[in-house]
Amino acid sequence: MKKIGILMLISLILSLSFGPGPVYAHQAEQIVVNSADWIDVYSAMLYANLNGVESKFVNSDTQAMILTSVLDRTKRIHLIESESKPIIAGYKSTLEREGFDVVSVMHSKSGKSLNLELASRIDTKKFIVIDDSYGYNAISVAPYAVKSNSWVLFADKDNINDVHSFLKGRGVEIESMIIYGRVDRAVKDRLKEFAPELIDEGSRFDDNIEIVKRYMAISPSSQAVLTNGDFIEDEVVSGRNPVLFIGVDNVPDQTVSYVKQSGIKIGVVIGNELINSAQRLKERTGIYIFMKFGQGRATTGGFSLVEELDKFYLPRYELSMDVLSVNYNEATQKLEVLYKNDAVVGIFFTSSIAVYADNERIATVGDSIPKFIDANTEFGAAYEIDIGMGYRDKLLKASAYIEYGEAPKSLNKVLQKDLVITIITVPDNSKIEISKVVYDKNTERIKVYIPNRGDVPCYAYPEVKLIVDREEEILRVKEPIKLDVGDNKEATYRIKLSDADITDNQEQGVFIHTLYGERKNLLVKSLSGTYPLEVTGGMPIIAITIVMIIAAVLVTGLWFVKRWRKKK
Repeated sequence: MKKIGILMLISLILSLSFGPGPVYAHQAEQIVVNSADWIDVYSAMLYANLNGVESKFVNSDTQAMILTSVLDRTKRIHLIESESKPIIAGYKSTLEREGFDVVSVMHSKSGKSLNLELASRIDTKKFIVIDDSYGYNAISVAPYAVKSNSWVLFADKDNINDVHSFLKGRGVEIESMIIYGRVDRAVKDRLKEFAPELIDEGSRFDDNIEIVKRYMAISPSSQAVLTNGDFIEDEVVSGRNPVLFIGVDNVPDQTVSYVKQSGIKIGVVIGNELINSAQRLKERTGIYIFMKFGQGRATTGGFSLVEELDKFYLPRYELSMDVLSVNYNEATQKLEVLYKNDAVVGIFFTSSIAVYADNERIATVGDSIPKFIDANTEFGAAYEIDIGMGYRDKLLKASAYIEYGEAPKSLNKVLQKDLVITIITVPDNSKIEISKVVYDKNTERIKVYIPNRGDVPCYAYPEVKLIVDREEEILRVKEPIKLDVGDNKEATYRIKLSDADITDNQEQGVFIHTLYGERKNLLVKSLSGTYPLEVTGGMPIIAITIVMIIAAVLVTGLWFVKRWRKKK
């Protein structure tokens, strides 16, 4: 392995005990999880850590057989298995054939049901509520949950009633709950009575820093586990040290700033995938970096060869983008860059593009704020630049450096690419305006009316910025809207606004930023402004409902009268 200036540590895991925690279970016991549902694995390991007992999980058929060499034969096993999707069938019998005492088997119908069942067995009134759609949030909060004796609950609009009933039955105290990261609005509304603390800064890195601060407040540490939240691993969820997120290719500035003032002196990288970004963190902060990339299995004859860490990967979307072309448009004096998002989710990005003429750097253009590109789409951006006539007969090239990620403040991946610049001449005579913004209470939709005021067909891509539950939310259409000459079309966004939301947006107005142009994938013009919010609907649907109820009562009454007359 080549030298990269980072100290490396092979962690030889031999079922060691690392410090005390809240102890509720018998110390001569251990938990084994056999499930393909990551929530099962996470909940069981959290339960074990809160009870001060060891836990292991199965992640493959092969590893399931190797696992028996790691388990402590002096301790009884509590087996937790998924009913519908265990990793390996008949594992209880396998363990018993190997001489282990399997004293109980708990079957999980689903990850969320097991999560609530185990919550009922933990003696705590402190909870952290997250949405399982963002698995990395579970990794971020795990160390704090263990240190603070809190249980992590998974809640969304489908199971919030079950979660609420459990919390009411437990007698949760006011201000003893954290809602962490983005969750369904229904979850926030249902749990308001507990006066929860909200941690949602709009970025996995900012949220992570906030929870690390709370960990350090109750258990100051000079060491942190470095990961990106993609997998469960023993050290990551143990609670022995806080978990600090770093990016796949780089480290966000806010994380660097926090490390510099946090007192953290040592970072332990879990796995070798993040070694490059860990190196960057070391260079920018001066902390020591160790890497835990393997484990030794204990055998009767001593140690075996170093093996891969036991990791359980969480569901995730791979982010990937590309730059397809770079053109200089003489008609508009703009550099037109065509981007491609190859992922199944939307991506935010910023670009810095250096322009060269025969290897001489003549200009640099880019983005001051992140741009958004939807899933599996192409998106063109135009940058003001005047390439003088003296450079036209030279070889023009662009060197693009792009940072991108899942949120505006989570740009943790990097793309670098060099392309030849083609000179084109394509005028754009499009012209539009925003005539009004309307919220229809009956259909729960925002409508933005866009008339085409030009003499050519064009496309518009409006983004609407609203205040929802006192937080900023941006709405986008799936793809640009085509506007023929004379058209006055509406962009429609479905969203439920409370009366308080409507008042907030009427008071400050609705900000709209619209890209537009003659070419669908290269919207080279933009229009921004704040517009008054008009409100329609509300009463008619109520009136209709009342009429329908009255009609139903009358029909039922007539039916009873007819039956009464027939009996007479």
